[in-house]
Amino acid sequence: MPDGATSNAKEVEDWLDECADAIRFTSAGADKSLGEDLCDGISEGIVDRTIGNQQALDGSPLKPLSEKTPQGKPSYGPWKRKHHPGKPISVLSGQMMSGTEVKGRRDIGDDEATITHGVDEEAIKKGGWFTEQGRPFWGLDDTIVANLMDRARAWIKGVFSGG
Repeated sequence: MPDGATSNAKEVEDWLDECADAIRFTSAGADKSLGEDLCDGISEGIVDRTIGNQQALDGSPLKPLSEKTPQGKPSYGPWKRKHHPGKPISVLSGQMMSGTEVKGRRDIGDDEATITHGVDEEAIKKGGWFTEQGRPFWGLDDTIVANLMDRARAWIKGVFSGG
């Protein structure tokens, strides 16, 4: 900085900290609260990735269904194709990826918003089983994070524009 010049950088930093501290997940969002709106973005992204794109959490294709048991007998893949033809991987009854179960259990507080897969105990157990079997589906990926950032930016712009 040139001699004799002053800076209000510290004031700006303090103001930005105040703005950040003022953000509450319980504040009104576009549809519901900000926290609910962001959790909706997570749920929608998980369904799009898993059902629509048939991708695992890491972006790889979903693992194919097992064809044979370790003992060489027909396994889940042949059974599913016979009894539920045309249903994609990760869908049988539709319970785990239904809107209710993917929206999950939510806890929206001022400073934190959490979402856990499932509201029904059976769906929660199934989700855990799939994760333990090397088929994790629940979590954020780059696409979901980008969507959350877009939603947060839109919310912040709305606050500053009075809308």
